[in-house]
Amino acid sequence: MKTEKDLQNACIKLVRLNGGYARKMEATNHRGFPDCLFITAGGRLMFVEFKTPKGTGKLSGNQVSEIALLRKHGADVYVIDDYAAFCAIYEGAAND
Repeated sequence: MKTEKDLQNACIKLVRLNGGYARKMEATNHRGFPDCLFITAGGRLMFVEFKTPKGTGKLSGNQVSEIALLRKHGADVYVIDDYAAFCAIYEGAAND
């Protein structure tokens, strides 16, 4: 995959093909919120912030803060720049 958008779209497709829920998040006036919300077919919730598969993507200060706040409240939040890594994480979550 060449772009962050390609990676994100592939992951959304995978989740939907496996009976899960996938939604691109649009947090108006709230910078730093993760890109997507995923819910496995078994009900496990995951937030994912996607970064370019080139390995050059970095989290902004707002993203670091928002991810920390979500995790403090018990949310599973992942930063993903690789399709295989997403597949492994999603498979693990789906089998919990």
